[in-house]
Amino acid sequence: GDTMRFFTIILLFVLLLFMSPAIHHSQEITTVFSRQTSDIKLYGLPVELNTPNDISDIIAQYQYDAYPLPASFLPYLDEIVIIEQKEIDEEFSANTSGYTRTYFLDDQYTGSTIYLSDSLFRETTLLHEALHVIDARFQFSASAQFQKLCEAEMDNEYNARIITYYDPQYHCSEYFVESYINYLYDPETFQQLQPRTYDFIYEANNQINS
Repeated sequence: GDTMRFFTIILLFVLLLFMSPAIHHSQEITTVFSRQTSDIKLYGLPVELNTPNDISDIIAQYQYDAYPLPASFLPYLDEIVIIEQKEIDEEFSANTSGYTRTYFLDDQYTGSTIYLSDSLFRETTLLHEALHVIDARFQFSASAQFQKLCEAEMDNEYNARIITYYDPQYHCSEYFVESYINYLYDPETFQQLQPRTYDFIYEANNQINS
């Protein structure tokens, strides 16, 4: 009787272990942006979490970084996915910490997905990729006006990272994104060195916030 009771308890323990809820990477993990909007979800952590509260350090850091995002950006962010760094390495490079896919139908913007690394974290990545979404939605960098600004004011020293890191075909879109970041975090230097681009970003910011 005692032996049967022992094995019954062990069996129940094993069944409970396997039946306990787990959050798989194909399901929603956490609403990282829940302080601002309930519509943006974070998907795709490449490990299982035993409870929704078991949030990795990398998610906590993305969550922390989400709050300084301009509130006007949030309605345009559709989906954020954390993927394994090795997937990014295969498509881009070991130095890439995130990227964005934007979707169009008949030349009309329809949505976007931001992909973030599960292990290579940089504090500006989320903002950088969010700005690519904004740019795709409003087509700022594709405008003739900005193309001329990109040619006239993009500087070998101030914008060295763009020129050395990105292919020339992406220079103007990256110039828009980096200029917007400069507008947010280093406005005085930005206005002094690239005044016409500063004015463009100022107007773009007004359009996004309107």
